[in-house]
Amino acid sequence: MVRPWTKNLKVEHRRIDYVKDIHLLQKSKHIQSYVSEKVYLQLKKDVSKNKKLVLFVGTPCQCFAVSQLFKNNKPDNLIIADIICHGVPSQWLFNRWKLTIEKSKDIVVESFSFRVKKEGFGVKNFAYLYRFNKNGKYRIAEGSSIYNVFLSSFYNETVFRQSCYSCSFRGFRSFSDLTLGDFWNLEKIDKTFSSSDSKSLLIVNSLLGRRILNQSINGSNCIFKDYPVDICLKSNAAYYNNPSKQKPSFDVLAKWEKDNYVLFYDLKMKILKPYHYVKNLIKKMLNRKTPLLFWNDIEA
Repeated sequence: MVRPWTKNLKVEHRRIDYVKDIHLLQKSKHIQSYVSEKVYLQLKKDVSKNKKLVLFVGTPCQCFAVSQLFKNNKPDNLIIADIICHGVPSQWLFNRWKLTIEKSKDIVVESFSFRVKKEGFGVKNFAYLYRFNKNGKYRIAEGSSIYNVFLSSFYNETVFRQSCYSCSFRGFRSFSDLTLGDFWNLEKIDKTFSSSDSKSLLIVNSLLGRRILNQSINGSNCIFKDYPVDICLKSNAAYYNNPSKQKPSFDVLAKWEKDNYVLFYDLKMKILKPYHYVKNLIKKMLNRKTPLLFWNDIEA
């Protein structure tokens, strides 16, 4: 059970039973997913009554909630895996962006990708891409995250839920078996990797987690290596620390209720586009290895 999109671009937890359906759960979604009571009841039934092997993946707070279904007697057929979480905006904020864009451009947004690695895994300035319908024709719009007000606010840590700024689930997760994340800057620690390689971090929190990992290694085409935890988390401050920004004020959130806030941001970034272009060009001339990329909406 992890976090897929619904047809109306809402993020909610869903259960799958077959590997062929794994694509439904893939790709990053920078929104707090909705976990319905039905999900909890089905999970408990699968684990306790049907004795199925169940994997639940979610934010640390969601994983803690699942662990509390069984108090101190979590069965071995329930694997809980949390993610290294910076914080999450609400679905409402994303909906505001979506509805404003649809209204202003007379389109219907059909799908959205938050982290398109257009220039490979070595570039941290991820792009976004969304597919939309305009007059019965499907097109795509894509660009650097800096040009999208929702993503820009996310990366600036200014629109998370209030609870994210004082999260109680940072640090070691005794309630989960595995912790998942990106292994940033591994190439600086281990020269056998390059910045363009896809690298994931997996932290083992329990004996069950170790057993599952050992079973996964056999027959896998991935490269598994052990590193000390402090080295693994050197570039993952969110594992230990809450967002450094101040909590969003009601004034900031009130701006999102106005359609012109999103449109004004789009206009401002279009004006700044030449500055970003020159800045990027200079960095390329200075032989920066992973240049920042600034590119605005491109319809195709």
